[in-house]
Amino acid sequence: MGSPDHPPGAPQTSVAHRKVALVIEDQILIAFHIEDELRIMGFAQILKAETFAEAMFALETMTPSLIVSDCRIGAETADTVALRTLDQGIPLLLIAADVENVRGSQMFRHAIVIPKPYVPAELRCAVGKLTGP
Repeated sequence: MGSPDHPPGAPQTSVAHRKVALVIEDQILIAFHIEDELRIMGFAQILKAETFAEAMFALETMTPSLIVSDCRIGAETADTVALRTLDQGIPLLLIAADVENVRGSQMFRHAIVIPKPYVPAELRCAVGKLTGP
């Protein structure tokens, strides 16, 4: 039986083999831009969270192939998300206004950090390094 995401006759793809991303960003236009770039790169599903609390709630029920996150939302930083990605082996891409401080932090040593604002090519390159072709 077909659906808009899976037309009849299309090869079956298990959820485990589909690229799923979680985007954590409070600025909606930036979140939509990241979503567009990820879709172009072959991500089948993009979930969005506007706060770190929303992201942690989402991570209770799913394990994405990639997390792309603003490093700071309001007064909060991505520390809890970074710990979860480290524990679960989820690739993490951080977007930060203060790139050097974030790159120097032990908390984010496993993440790739790009500057905010970013150039789309930087985002694509970082995602490619984290997830492969």
